Amino acid sequence: MLIALVALDSQTGELLREPDIVSRGFVYMRESGELVEESKKRVREAVARCRERGVSEWGAVRSAIRETLGRYLFDQTHRQPMIFPLLVEV
Repeated sequence: MLIALVALDSQTGELLREPDIVSRGFVYMRESGELVEESKKRVREAVARCRERGVSEWGAVRSAIRETLGRYLFDQTHRQPMIFPLLVEV
């Protein structure tokens, strides 16, 4: 599984800090630095696209993150981990 932890501003929906990526049973984090960094980039892009479209519903943002990461990770690894986007509103 792969967890994407995303902290968002409650007023604007902006990212407050770099997303965190945690992998359990999918890839070994120490050996997959490039994959993790690109995954963070994809999460940032998915959140930005949602903001541009005026999408602020948490379910829609989570779905966008899950779909974006799912496509990227499958293209890179030919595996489909369970992806859990965790949104924290601050």
